[in-house]
Amino acid sequence: MKSNFETEAYHSDINTLKQDTQEFFKFKDYLNSYNKLYFNFTFYFLCLQAAVCITIITVGVVCSSFGTYSALSEIIKSLRG
Repeated sequence: MKSNFETEAYHSDINTLKQDTQEFFKFKDYLNSYNKLYFNFTFYFLCLQAAVCITIITVGVVCSSFGTYSALSEIIKSLRG
């Protein structure tokens, strides 16, 4: 038969375990919300990087085509005469 002291210690351990478990799940929920926020930030940042990269490439291609057209027109003018 367990003594009263042992029973109280057992219940105290159970209550401590319950509190630890509740704190663990609160912390787990906090981490999940933080991970979602971090994922969203990372996703939007990568989208922004991709948009800037595509814009820079597009501007480069347009400028290159104007430069090519200008150079070819000058070559044609010099060949004509």
